[in-house]
Amino acid sequence: MKDIITPIDSEDGLFHDGDPAGDARGSAVCAQWLNAMQEAVIDTQTEQKNILAAAGMQPNPAQHNELSKAIKGLIAQARQENKKRSLLRKNNGEDIPDKAPFVANLGLKNTVEQAQNALGKRTGGTVNGSLQITHSVNVGDSDSGLIGNGNGNGKGSVALYANNVKTGEWNTQRLHWVQDLEVGGKLSASGGAIFGKAVSLSGGGHLTDILHFYNRGQSGNETRSSECRYYPYPGNPMSTEFYGADVVGSHYEHRLILIINRGGGNIKSFVFKNDSSAYAMQGHWQNNSDRQIKSDIAKIENGLAKIETPTGYTYVLAEHRQARCDGR
Repeated sequence: MKDIITPIDSEDGLFHDGDPAGDARGSAVCAQWLNAMQEAVIDTQTEQKNILAAAGMQPNPAQHNELSKAIKGLIAQARQENKKRSLLRKNNGEDIPDKAPFVANLGLKNTVEQAQNALGKRTGGTVNGSLQITHSVNVGDSDSGLIGNGNGNGKGSVALYANNVKTGEWNTQRLHWVQDLEVGGKLSASGGAIFGKAVSLSGGGHLTDILHFYNRGQSGNETRSSECRYYPYPGNPMSTEFYGADVVGSHYEHRLILIINRGGGNIKSFVFKNDSSAYAMQGHWQNNSDRQIKSDIAKIENGLAKIETPTGYTYVLAEHRQARCDGR
């Protein structure tokens, strides 16, 4: 728009009427001022017409409030557009058109993702990715659960506690179960199993490979291996024991002990020595003749005479004979 025109060239910058009677001259209107006034009027009308055009209106000589209507319409239109682009406090962010970029621009993307993957304190949830716990996972109360790198467990060890009692632990070397271990199903040990205490198979079991026993300890002048006991009837005092005994300075033997405690008890002990001999320590051997496994049975006639028929000799083995002076 045009700048403000310059006032007329008078002492006070105002127009004054002339007075012929008093020989007073009126203010002179020059072409320069009139042209400036004309340009100002045209410029003002042009500005007003542009306002009408912005409001979608055309000048109407019969109307005298068009400029007011146009301005009000433009204000209403601006408010409507501003409403579309602005956020209302009462909507609490619901009117954000694209929330993901908004969260990213606020630098809260990682925070939101962590919150989405967080476990509910009361309802639980699913963790996408790895979960690292630096100390413990408590179940039920504060002294039950998994505890790592604490309570004397050392680095790389995880211990299992129940009511503040250590029941087991595992690390890169082993799984160590401190308390009793009960297996309701099948227990398989493909790499072998080592038991530091007694092993009871009260519900039966199946061994597919070699079973080793150690450290039964010393008994008198014997060093005994661990014993193997078999109880065929749980709760009934019947058992079969088998263990090895190294009799110091004498020999090595395996001992088989049968304990049958029915109405007073009955113990039978049998020893198998390393020289291929065997004897009964308690009880006695019985070599019964069983007719059920024999056939073509016939009596030996003149049995005593036949026994006396062979001729007996005494002799000394050649490797045990001492050399004589006569060379014989």
